[in-house]
Amino acid sequence: GEFTLLDYGCGKGDDLEILKKNDVPALGWDPVHAPDGELTHSDIVNLGFVLNVIENPAERKETLKDAYQFANKLIVIAVMLGGENRAQQFEQYGDGVITSRKTFQKYYTQQELREYLENTLGEDAIAAAPGIFFVFKDKVAEQEYLEKKQRRRFAGRTFKPLQKARKT
Repeated sequence: GEFTLLDYGCGKGDDLEILKKNDVPALGWDPVHAPDGELTHSDIVNLGFVLNVIENPAERKETLKDAYQFANKLIVIAVMLGGENRAQQFEQYGDGVITSRKTFQKYYTQQELREYLENTLGEDAIAAAPGIFFVFKDKVAEQEYLEKKQRRRFAGRTFKPLQKARKT
């Protein structure tokens, strides 16, 4: 709750309701469901499950760039993951598929998403979980995050001293 959040592409606002109930100062905007929502710079911009439903690759790239411009500290990007096997289950359409619900879906692999984000934004993309990346604008915040992540990784581990190899 100490950071402001903009849900860019908030849909009908389900996530916003949850955030607000948890005292997170959050605003939302969506071109279809909330076009009058306030687009304002925020500490964190959430771009959750938006890129994967945009059919036009140029529009997809512009959406990512537009959302990133509103981030003061970082943007969080989440997409649906799936490889060729998943995509082969559906009708091919452009660089994605038409799902059984008759909606467009672009499935990414983790590496494909990382490369797409880095090439589009010109910044390092840090994997937070499968299909979820952080791209920091605030480099101090990025280093703090990476340091905490590294500390958590090694917390509670004990290390045995290296033993010298015996000469035979």
